[in-house]
Amino acid sequence: MGRKSIAQKIIESLEEEQGEADWIVCYDFRDEQPVGRFYHNLQEILRSLGGEMIQYSVFLGPEKASNAVKGLAEYYGALVSMFRLDENFV
Repeated sequence: MGRKSIAQKIIESLEEEQGEADWIVCYDFRDEQPVGRFYHNLQEILRSLGGEMIQYSVFLGPEKASNAVKGLAEYYGALVSMFRLDENFV
């Protein structure tokens, strides 16, 4: 068996029980572009936990997937903000 990817390690480190609300994760690589492995790992998280990219660097999905994307982006040096969506927001 090969080495675990960064995405697998991040997913395994997250708590199983997480909320039902959707979250938005915005990340920005200010000084340089992320390495190609970032996008490979991002796709692995999307396949495993769900969610979707709504813009180039904006993710929308459940809390566990959002925490995984946040952890991945921070691992690769991005500035990250995470926002909980409120169903009563107009």
